Amino acid sequence: MFQHFRSWVDVAPWIRLFPTLRILAAPVHVAIVLVAWAATVLTTAQLLQPVPTDLAGGSVSLPTTFQQARSVRGRGVSPLLAENRLTPQQPEDDVVMTALAKPDELFAGLPPIFATLRQQRVLPLAIFLSSMLLIWVPVVLTISRSGAVLAAGRPLPEMGTTLRWVRRRLAKSLLLPLVPWVCVLAFSIAVFVLRLPSLWVAAPWLSVVTGAIATVLLLPAGILAFGALFATPLGLAAMINEPDPDPIDSLSRGYEYLVRRPLSLVWYWIVSAALIYVASRLLGGVVTATMILASMVGTLFSPDATFIMTTRTLVEAIHVAWLITLGIALLGASYLLLRRDAGGQEVEDLWFPPAEVDEPLPELPEQAYKS
Repeated sequence: MFQHFRSWVDVAPWIRLFPTLRILAAPVHVAIVLVAWAATVLTTAQLLQPVPTDLAGGSVSLPTTFQQARSVRGRGVSPLLAENRLTPQQPEDDVVMTALAKPDELFAGLPPIFATLRQQRVLPLAIFLSSMLLIWVPVVLTISRSGAVLAAGRPLPEMGTTLRWVRRRLAKSLLLPLVPWVCVLAFSIAVFVLRLPSLWVAAPWLSVVTGAIATVLLLPAGILAFGALFATPLGLAAMINEPDPDPIDSLSRGYEYLVRRPLSLVWYWIVSAALIYVASRLLGGVVTATMILASMVGTLFSPDATFIMTTRTLVEAIHVAWLITLGIALLGASYLLLRRDAGGQEVEDLWFPPAEVDEPLPELPEQAYKS
């Protein structure tokens, strides 16, 4: 029975997830995630702030026309910037920081549609989601590629080569997370159009009929939306690990693996969660030791609370970056395992970009260097 098994990975393929732990010792990968995490924190702080009470209650009157918006002080600029014009005693940086501290007032000088969107929190949310795509999609491509390479039993690829192929496939990869939600939006618009007669005619039977038809249309949309939570990360892993970077094909791979191998997907992610938990505990010891040393150094001779808090904040951020790096690497490894379970393609059969050969310079004719 076991004569065809080459090694333990044939019996328990999830063992291939363990080599991805080596990525924790790759400082460049962790640094990339750390920068992305810092950008996420800053973006969240700027765009997802609580709505002020006066805006939420509607006590602030917004301009009704663009011409009225331009009539405020500053002629078309935000009233906040107009009120904080530069003076000989006020440097330019103070004006900028004051404006950024009150993002709601920055929208007051814009056309009414933008101010209204700001009040309803739609525009900041759209900007936030777009920023998250731009920040994290290249990170997921880079780290998941390295995780897949480690799971295939290969050494970590050169970061320059990986980044070069990530750059070439980034544009198509940014479209992949949008595809399922565009389809969901199309279903939602169709249901809204179907509901229009019940808005015009106050008839309960019409609402029942349109509601029944809407249920039939919204069920596929719900399945598509829920499946996107699993298919999108798997599709991004396919975008960087397959020779053909097609968003539709990569997304269909994610849905296929979810439908055909749901138990394998759950099991691989359970093992991945266990590895992340163990790594978190071990790295937590490193973080604790670092904080203790920082406290000892920061209280030597003259206590410096700012020094201690800065060190603790950075160490905690590095701890988070470590765990995110491991999680994304495990995503790439899980993709290869699911591809093996669903299609029979071996994990070792991993696509590598062809080596770029520098073409030699043309030889000069003999007349060029002989007189």
